[in-house]
Amino acid sequence: EVTATDSAGTPLRLLRLDRLSTDVVICLLSGVPAQVQIHQPPESLHFGVIDDNVSMSATLRYAAGANAGQQIYRNGAAVTVPVTTRTGSVDGVVDVTKTAAAMVAALAMDPGAFGGAEFAIEMVQSAGVQPFIRNPQQSGGK
Repeated sequence: EVTATDSAGTPLRLLRLDRLSTDVVICLLSGVPAQVQIHQPPESLHFGVIDDNVSMSATLRYAAGANAGQQIYRNGAAVTVPVTTRTGSVDGVVDVTKTAAAMVAALAMDPGAFGGAEFAIEMVQSAGVQPFIRNPQQSGGK
């Protein structure tokens, strides 16, 4: 999905969108875009982790109460917990028991109150958005 706005923030109409290959998309808009956003399809909601090629972690969200689902920040930084993987023949398989225990400890929750729904809140990743913003200085101010 593609959305675009002009320099005044007015949404531009998408006139045509064609996928030329698996990684090339071309679109025509009803004006000159100042910002274009390419969205993954909303049905691509999935579980995910942060992988920095050294270790994996998950960002924490409030698992209960009025703020359930909102990301937790401390001292201006997102709170994360390590994601443990199982040992065995398949690399990268999450050890749910150990990862959930780390989440319970970081959230200071009663382990009996942390079940599958709470684990899902912590692990879910929404569809991604890639914004492209036009810099007027690089395009002659137009």
